[in-house]
Amino acid sequence: NKGSCLRTFSILPLRLDSTDYNSPVFTISPMNGTIKAYSDLNLNVTFYPPRNDQTNDSEQQYSAIATVEIAETGQTISFNAIGTAVCLNYEITQLDFDFGQLALKSKKSEQFLVKNNSPFLPVSFNIKQVAQFKFNPSSLTLKPKESKNISLTFQPVNLGVYNIKTHISFCGGIERRDINLIGSGVTTLSPDP
Repeated sequence: NKGSCLRTFSILPLRLDSTDYNSPVFTISPMNGTIKAYSDLNLNVTFYPPRNDQTNDSEQQYSAIATVEIAETGQTISFNAIGTAVCLNYEITQLDFDFGQLALKSKKSEQFLVKNNSPFLPVSFNIKQVAQFKFNPSSLTLKPKESKNISLTFQPVNLGVYNIKTHISFCGGIERRDINLIGSGVTTLSPDP
């Protein structure tokens, strides 16, 4: 606002370039408010590309026209919001693990595979470590078309039943999958029926 008067603004509904998606792709905040005389106001535009089930990692572009309307003058100011998204293209062979009963301080390991299916882009991941269970490696960046076996070890140091949910985050948290872990720490193993 380069004038000496207070101005009230509001953001008009976004005009999307396509109706192929149902949820908002862009959000703007604040949606309305006042601008003091001789001052600026930042608008935050957030990009939320829809999750699609593409099996390739081609780029998908989105755009919308945003319009700011000044109530006192009727002036409108339009700007383009543009974003490009690439679908993550990976596989995980297993997300549910049941280690059964295990004597304290003994260990049992299983493996699962994380595979980057993209022929072009790397995929990084990070697995949140939790007590009694250890992932190795717990973080890594996979090159295009690379895969890695992940070792998961259950080593109970306390008595009890563990039914824990942790997660694997991809590309800095862009996408997240839950991993379900079950196991019991016992003093002596019960015989199988």
